[in-house]
Amino acid sequence: PYAQNNLGRMYWNGDGVEQDQVEAIAWGILAERAGVRYLRDATEKLDIDASIRPKAELRAKELLNEMRRR
Repeated sequence: PYAQNNLGRMYWNGDGVEQDQVEAIAWGILAERAGVRYLRDATEKLDIDASIRPKAELRAKELLNEMRRR
């Protein structure tokens, strides 16, 4: 879960990857489901477009399905 959270932070900040809020929050959702809340706590303090969270939820499901197939 900490690696998922770190990926979320990398996507959020554009650190080594193209900055992508949807991808960042999707990884944060996966980390949160595993018990790590750091990214969510940080993003809740920011003014995030309400349309991003549903897209991130969908992307999190896609990521989870990809991980299960491996």
